[in-house]
Amino acid sequence: MNKKVCVYGCVCVDAYLPKQINILFHFIGMITVFNPAPISPEIVKIFPFDNVDCLILNKIESLELYSKITTITDTSTTSSSLLSSTLSDYNQQKKLLLTIKNKFPQLKILIVTLGYDGLIAWFKHFNSDDEIRTFPIHEPKDGKPVLDTTAAGDTFIGFFVASISRNLQVTGCSLDNLSLEQIEEGIKEGIIAASLSVRKIGAMDSIPYLDEVYQEKG
Repeated sequence: MNKKVCVYGCVCVDAYLPKQINILFHFIGMITVFNPAPISPEIVKIFPFDNVDCLILNKIESLELYSKITTITDTSTTSSSLLSSTLSDYNQQKKLLLTIKNKFPQLKILIVTLGYDGLIAWFKHFNSDDEIRTFPIHEPKDGKPVLDTTAAGDTFIGFFVASISRNLQVTGCSLDNLSLEQIEEGIKEGIIAASLSVRKIGAMDSIPYLDEVYQEKG
């Protein structure tokens, strides 16, 4: 293979997918969205992070990946007090995000979901090196209580990736062509979808339809 082509869309990969497949996706021009679950002890060494465009982590995964990064580059920063306090410390979560971003400079989007605290994100083409954007959770209009958070993360990722893919069909096959509003639209649709999913019991059965998300979005 000596010529890169362009495929309009995104592909979401996890740590189970063989390295060669991820390299192929990158070669054909697909936007690669990576959720590194499960995080193995050797993930930083064996996974081709240089082929990842968008990295999405929950707060546990961000801690685990941070520990792998700092173990390799600076063992003095992996104190147990830092790791144990981070889950409930918003500023520490930002520190983790920036550390991960600096470790993988090819990333164009980095998102860390924080459960009830919403999420934080960094966009390469719209943020300075240390500027973090915050997004709150969505409270559904019907006021239903949270019943089951099982599929919340996967639902967010799926709707975010789908939204970005739809916009890429219009703008072209590079994240560089997307506007800040288009990226934020994808994040907000993912947040709304996740907020609807946790109001139902189950995993796949709790994932809303796109029409439900648009209706909730107003």
